[in-house]
Amino acid sequence: MNPDPPDPGKPPDIQGEVMEAEHISNKRQRSEASIADTDIIPSKRHVTVTNYAIASSQNSYVDPILSNPITYSDNDSGPFIVYVSRTEADPAAGLTIRPIKFGSFLYNNRVANIAKDGVKAIGRNKISVQFNTASDANNFINFPPLKDSNYQASIPTFHITRMGIVKGVPTEWSMEEFISHVDFPGGRGKILKARRLNKKIRIDGVTSWSPSQTVVLTFQGQIRPDRIYCLYNSMPVEVYQYPTIQCYKCCRFGHVRDQCRSKERCFKCSQAHLGDSCPILESDATCLHCTGYTAPCKKSMSK
Repeated sequence: MNPDPPDPGKPPDIQGEVMEAEHISNKRQRSEASIADTDIIPSKRHVTVTNYAIASSQNSYVDPILSNPITYSDNDSGPFIVYVSRTEADPAAGLTIRPIKFGSFLYNNRVANIAKDGVKAIGRNKISVQFNTASDANNFINFPPLKDSNYQASIPTFHITRMGIVKGVPTEWSMEEFISHVDFPGGRGKILKARRLNKKIRIDGVTSWSPSQTVVLTFQGQIRPDRIYCLYNSMPVEVYQYPTIQCYKCCRFGHVRDQCRSKERCFKCSQAHLGDSCPILESDATCLHCTGYTAPCKKSMSK
């Protein structure tokens, strides 16, 4: 079974499954949505909210185990990766970690069982360290010299969890009620998080959001089950696809405008300014990634 795609630079389940992306119209982020979101087109008969099932006020569930960092288990397979970043009170400080410098830190503090090429840069202020065993990776999380040197270590959750989508969960159920009735094939498995997705409803030109019967589940372990059981029903578990997040300041992917420290780039003309007020017409817009015209983009045609 292929693993779920990782969330770049940010674990999906503990620090929040990032479903929201920055939108041009509000300059910050989209409303909560999902790949299952659909428009409901109103019929001639006037529809009111009383036509929909009354949804539970609890649309999310988090297992108490997540109050502490989760670690590799004996059943997990490698690579056993730990992420390390430098902590700073000012998030705009622009700190960097050089792999060779951190390798010297590991050597001087006699940290053992690291792979020969185990220290790699994965961001401006983040590196990965690969250990040979799960226990060594787990022990490194609470290694005292890390805190003394303003380092923070964590295990990327896409290495130790899997996410999936289950459909057909009644909207009047709370997530805690749903989880209490879930069983796994072979009786082995655990759900760490559950979150109900919303669907978009458009009535008389007014857009609102209503809870759907689709739930995103985060499973503990490196294997996502093909199905779960609930009240004598078999419920297939589908692959969860992460939404694309793009910054509308620099137009790169993987972060939003509030987190961006890069220079401005226009998504219409590729020049050094924000695209919100750019007077360029859509027909004259160019792709800033390949300098081709957006209709169609040369880069997309070459794929």
